[in-house]
Amino acid sequence: MEDTTYLLGKLAALESALDAAFATHPDPSALIAALAEAMCRYTPACRPQDESSFAEGWMAVVTPLLTDQACCQASAVFAGIAVPGDTVISARKRKIH
Repeated sequence: MEDTTYLLGKLAALESALDAAFATHPDPSALIAALAEAMCRYTPACRPQDESSFAEGWMAVVTPLLTDQACCQASAVFAGIAVPGDTVISARKRKIH
């Protein structure tokens, strides 16, 4: 689909749904793990016309989820360290191209 406005609306809806899921899920780390696994298994139905843009958009969603998952599983050495503003939701915020 080439309609940029439609795609931006779809992206905004998906981001809102993810934010709501993270805010209300009883175990956000389990949700992150499930989403990351589902994204890693995804195969597009057809080859994207612009693979670079597809990959960039894909990584804009996958990378923060995998980073959050990795941070949650960090060694006990870092368990007591809290960074101001360090939440699952704030880690997902990213620039829309």
